[in-house]
Amino acid sequence: MSRKSSSTKKIKMEEPDSESTQPPQIPHSENQDPPKKKKAAARKKPKSPEASVEPPSADELATQLIEMEALKLRIKAYEAEKNAQKAKTVAENARRFAAEARRVATDARKAAEEARKSAEVEKRAPNEACREVKRAVKAQEDRRKRVEESVPLCNVGLLR
Repeated sequence: MSRKSSSTKKIKMEEPDSESTQPPQIPHSENQDPPKKKKAAARKKPKSPEASVEPPSADELATQLIEMEALKLRIKAYEAEKNAQKAKTVAENARRFAAEARRVATDARKAAEEARKSAEVEKRAPNEACREVKRAVKAQEDRRKRVEESVPLCNVGLLR
């Protein structure tokens, strides 16, 4: 069976399939313009002089002018608020950076103080080590002397 869009009997008799459930598309006839051409033709119609628009009154113009100025002021206020928010963010970041710089400076001062103290300790270390060696030698000599004093005189020669 052949299918024709003008014959409805044959379409009804055929088994319903996905194509038959959709409505048949009707091609544009020669008498009809495509939709785009209709719109273009509607635009090309000349306007009648009776349908001309009257100019707005002075009150309407003044109202529109005031509304436009109010809108401009709202835009400027919005931009000012946006800039203020940016400035606030920049100031907050600057405070954070300053606090961090103070912490770093404090840490640097503490490290410098520690380095100075360790340099002083290292500077004194050789002298202190020398003193401790001298104390150890003196203590050893003192012990030897005490031992010599406690030992009888006959054994003194053996200790040396």
